[in-house]
Amino acid sequence: MPDFSPFFPLIAIILGVLFAVGFIWVATKLMWKVAEPNEALIISGLTRGTLDTRAGMDFKIVTGKGALVLPGLQTVRPLSLHPE
Repeated sequence: MPDFSPFFPLIAIILGVLFAVGFIWVATKLMWKVAEPNEALIISGLTRGTLDTRAGMDFKIVTGKGALVLPGLQTVRPLSLHPE
């Protein structure tokens, strides 16, 4: 029976990299929010102003695309674009 003990560190490194890539993929998938065709997403939190000018908007409006939302730091609210 062959001795595979020299390969254990290599196997551990490969498994660690696969776990890290999987974790990053799942985290990104959970934080990525996409607006439906008939709605806009209003993302608030984490101001977009700079240190020099804080007069910028305190929210971001996303229509027709996606945005990365940090849970706990940002909130997302959908806004319907149907005329009523």
